[in-house]
Amino acid sequence: DGYLATCAMLRESDLRDRAGAIRAPTLCVAGEHDATTPPALARETAALIEGARAETIPGAAHIPCIEKPAEVAALIEAHLSGARHG
Repeated sequence: DGYLATCAMLRESDLRDRAGAIRAPTLCVAGEHDATTPPALARETAALIEGARAETIPGAAHIPCIEKPAEVAALIEAHLSGARHG
């Protein structure tokens, strides 16, 4: 019941109007085959945040950090490197 309630809450939440307040360097990541949070949604979210970027992990679905850990780690490493020096 708790899991279902959490899924319903996430489905009903729309925080797009708050995304523009994010000031931290932001990287939005989505798996190429993710039907729940598809790459288009990651791109739309990144567009709401000044300076954010979106990346798609080829061949991954909903949990790219498990499905393609090396690719996700490389993106995060590059993002953090840029954040420290940007």
